[in-house]
Amino acid sequence: MRTDGPDPAPGAGKQKKKSGRPRRANGMGSIWCEGKGYRWQGTLGYRANGSRITRSGKAASREQAEAALASARTDYLRGLLAEPSGLTVAEYAEIWGRRQYDITPVTRQRYEADLGYALDHIGNLKVQTIRAPMLKELVAELARKPVKTGKPLAPRSLGKVVTRLRALFREAVGDQLIYVNPMDGVRAPRIQVNEIAESRALDFDQEARLIKVGNALYRAGMARLWPAIYLMLRVGLRRGEVMGLRWSDLDVQRGDLTVRRSLVKAVNKTTLKKPKTTNSSRKLPLPQHVLDLLLTHQREQERERQTGLGIWQDLDLMFPTALGEQTHPDNLNRALNGLLRWSDPEIVRDEGVWRGVPVEHRATLKAVIMMGEKLPKASPHDLRHSFGTLAIRRGMSPELVSRYMGHASVVITLSIYRHVVHDELREAARGALALEAGVRAPTPATQGDPARVLN
Repeated sequence: MRTDGPDPAPGAGKQKKKSGRPRRANGMGSIWCEGKGYRWQGTLGYRANGSRITRSGKAASREQAEAALASARTDYLRGLLAEPSGLTVAEYAEIWGRRQYDITPVTRQRYEADLGYALDHIGNLKVQTIRAPMLKELVAELARKPVKTGKPLAPRSLGKVVTRLRALFREAVGDQLIYVNPMDGVRAPRIQVNEIAESRALDFDQEARLIKVGNALYRAGMARLWPAIYLMLRVGLRRGEVMGLRWSDLDVQRGDLTVRRSLVKAVNKTTLKKPKTTNSSRKLPLPQHVLDLLLTHQREQERERQTGLGIWQDLDLMFPTALGEQTHPDNLNRALNGLLRWSDPEIVRDEGVWRGVPVEHRATLKAVIMMGEKLPKASPHDLRHSFGTLAIRRGMSPELVSRYMGHASVVITLSIYRHVVHDELREAARGALALEAGVRAPTPATQGDPARVLN
């Protein structure tokens, strides 16, 4: 009879078989030898829906396995590891695009085109596998190698791709697919905005030339939309803002024009929407010559209405079609291209173009055309750039130019037209800030070199 205690439990004397994976404290992960290397695995945590987050891998030594496991745990604690998702970048781009409900169809198409350049490279990759170094290489490749157009993306186009990708991955962060935006470490290319603005702006002589040709064609009944083009050139309105104007926006007594809406392109139609920014809704005092042209245009439009055979649509539009309907914004581009074509003196030799010109206006129009050179190609938006450039050169302050153009901030105006402001400062240094004739700046006592004296 045993007196040293109770009988042992069954199996108590047997030794437990050791596993190939040594046990560690809960949450610390496991590391075990496998062949000539080591494997590691860590159960890092659980998401709210009960999905377990684990990470595993191989390492050449135990020290490297320890480091990899610690790095994975650190990433988890910093919120860098999200719930696994099977969405590819292309699939998520479709989701992101559907959520952009406050943009026009044309803008949506531009977004899709911008993202398309990137999706050609990373569209089939999972959202959670995208990292900043990968995106930096993508941006460099788009800037270096030809794309669908046969040449690398220009800095401005590449900047749009970067902007769309940043917004896309920001949304993914909000959806908790990822916890850090990989685009935060990617810089947009530097765009020489000033050079672009300067190259597209008309100079004083070209502006005068366009006005003479436009006025002559308008008097001859050959340029219905000349008043709209003139508004862009002399007031700096956007194309959509001009085409969205109504006569109720014009205060003839005060000479003010209020910008309240913009006419934009949609799929197979046009639509009116609020202006681009808060500052785009603005009241602008008109120069007298602009007001006079608008009043002349109003009288001409009234004659069109009276001869409309009862089918004129009275929508109060300032620049409608010949039947009073909305004019498609692209028609303004066509009208401007026609004006620029008439500025070429060679057109005088083309007998065919003169058949549609009233006989009583031909001599005057030919004389105006022969008085100058052909104008460069320009778009309606280039006329807006021309206004900003020439307004500053005429002495208007950047603050007033910003107000007329409806920029969100004067900082934007100064950024776009920095080259013009610098030129004006240079002229001031040579003129208003220069010393009066006969007055010389004092020479420092320690520097008697006459060549260093300012005058």
